[in-house]
Amino acid sequence: MATVEERPIGFGRLKRKEDPRFIRGQGNYVDDVVLPGMLHGAVLRSPMAHARIASIDTSAALAHPKVHAVITGKDLEAQGLAW
Repeated sequence: MATVEERPIGFGRLKRKEDPRFIRGQGNYVDDVVLPGMLHGAVLRSPMAHARIASIDTSAALAHPKVHAVITGKDLEAQGLAW
């Protein structure tokens, strides 16, 4: 049976083929991806821990010309996706 050389954790080089492009600033990240018709999303959470949200008025957001959708917990619940 072959044995593995034992080394203390954190010692020794680990060669990775992707390192050079990231070191040179040429790596691609998820935030760099741009696709035709791509939309961006944001999550707004309550600033108070364990608070119960009585209602949400989404009319101002929906009235904005660049807003395509507002999804609330009630919307997810109606689709069986709430937790």
